[in-house]
Amino acid sequence: MERNNLIIGILLSALAAASWWLTRDGVGNREEAETPAHTPDYYIENLTGITMDEEGKPIRQLTAELMTHYPDDDTTELILPRITAYDGDRPPWRVRSEKGWISGDGEVILLQGKVHIDRSAAIGVRPVHAVTYDLRVQPMTTMQRATPIPMWSVSRIHLTQRVYRSGSVSRYA
Repeated sequence: MERNNLIIGILLSALAAASWWLTRDGVGNREEAETPAHTPDYYIENLTGITMDEEGKPIRQLTAELMTHYPDDDTTELILPRITAYDGDRPPWRVRSEKGWISGDGEVILLQGKVHIDRSAAIGVRPVHAVTYDLRVQPMTTMQRATPIPMWSVSRIHLTQRVYRSGSVSRYA
């Protein structure tokens, strides 16, 4: 009888250990699968995007050496962004920085590193030249039109799943 109890005890212990091992392994894989990685789904080199109003006049223009999009939070990173904001008959505002970040809803643009802000002189308009660091930009309501129309020009679009990092600049396969 003791021998049967010993065999049953060993089998039950082996089943418990196997169940624990399978559960532990399954939970770890599930967590990894449920947590999306912050990896890009595409990037664009030499981007030029122009937003037009209903009459075909430019509202603003965005250019960047590299634009990288992240699908997990719909954010966008920019290398060497340049923003031109048109203001009717007045000279446009020209803003440039080392890097940039655009929120998923497009409502916030963070210009990172050294930021240059320029506006030429005109009748009734003083020239502006400012240099700052890490600037937060939000669309100005006076420059928004009822129905802006985006137009884009790019030299290359790359869809990727592999990312190689070298220092602070990403390189994609």
